[in-house]
Amino acid sequence: MGQDYMAKVTKTGAQPPAIEKATGPKRKPSAEAPSPTADKTTPAKRHPAEEPIPALVHMGQVIYKARKEKNLTQFQLAKLAGMNSTSVFMFESGRHNMSIRYIIALAEALDLHLGDLISRNTPSYSSKLKETAEFLNETSNRIGTQLRMMEGYAAELNAESEK
Repeated sequence: MGQDYMAKVTKTGAQPPAIEKATGPKRKPSAEAPSPTADKTTPAKRHPAEEPIPALVHMGQVIYKARKEKNLTQFQLAKLAGMNSTSVFMFESGRHNMSIRYIIALAEALDLHLGDLISRNTPSYSSKLKETAEFLNETSNRIGTQLRMMEGYAAELNAESEK
């Protein structure tokens, strides 16, 4: 502050204006919002496509065992195969489809034959296809019911507007 201001304050006995601290609006503590799934008693049905694919799980298990036998970490295997360690984790857990390039790179890095990675007794996918068909039929039925309800509402509104 300038000298003129300080002299004026001293002569008049006035106090300099208080500088308020900017704290923003005060917030009230909010109550915990109830979880949207808190009252549900049955878990949501998983879509068949989200289920693990047995062939990928088998391939991941073979990669994991071979890596452990060679005392390699996921990071070390990833460097040998020219990929990142997250990909190795996803492949080992059977959660990710591998491209042919990565399958070959992992097989070479682990001294495996490509045939070692393929399961000899992969189950038939007919059960998965059947589950998927059932899921699609159930979804189609629900949508059909909703469409019929909407058509009924539209007819009622048309009748009401003509009066």
